[in-house]
Amino acid sequence: MKFIAQKSQIVEALQNAAAVAERRQTIPILANLRIKAQNGSVEVTATDLEIQIQASSSVVSTDEEGETTVSARKMSELCRSLPDNEEISFSLAVESLRWHQKDSMLIFLLYQQTISLSSRFLKNKHHLL
Repeated sequence: MKFIAQKSQIVEALQNAAAVAERRQTIPILANLRIKAQNGSVEVTATDLEIQIQASSSVVSTDEEGETTVSARKMSELCRSLPDNEEISFSLAVESLRWHQKDSMLIFLLYQQTISLSSRFLKNKHHLL
């Protein structure tokens, strides 16, 4: 997964979805956002097993399609803290999501357990209702 977005394009979707994601869960994946990039847009999904929200937004470019999960709180706070016209690059590598902005780079580590739970979370859609 690799895409570029303006802060203004993605921050509202991240914030809306992060409001649903639970901060203190016994199931860690519920504190995450699912980010899926495809066809020039990004889809952000979150659930607390009672409510699900899915928000999509157009982006500057989608170089590679893909999806992952990442901490809802960290990602939304990080994007919200940027200046309004900032361009952000997201790229998924093995076991990490890289976030680039001007001269800064952050790496969100994706642990094997999270990836495994994410996979189960995404396949069992009846759990999302």
